[in-house]
Amino acid sequence: ATVGLRTALIAECMGYRNLHFYGCDSCHRNGASHVYAQPMNGAVPTIEITAAGRKFQCTPAMAQQAQDFQTQARHMMARGCQLTIHGDGLIAHIMDTWNQEALRNVG
Repeated sequence: ATVGLRTALIAECMGYRNLHFYGCDSCHRNGASHVYAQPMNGAVPTIEITAAGRKFQCTPAMAQQAQDFQTQARHMMARGCQLTIHGDGLIAHIMDTWNQEALRNVG
């Protein structure tokens, strides 16, 4: 359970269908886990995961968020939500992969 995923569900319950996610990348970038220093998270171990041919450094919690996002996003999109992920992290890569796959299946 993460703030970003729960907030999306609350927005959907309130009637919003066009949702934009910022800072919800679920991975480290250049050795940093967040946009600002969070020393309390400095000792959390990371794992390397590969998603659609691309490697990402994540904490186990970040990897779980990416898994949970996929389930939640599929349900939300089936109910008419449009999800836009801004950035270049793991979750954005997952959405880009889904979008490319959908385009290939159209033709």
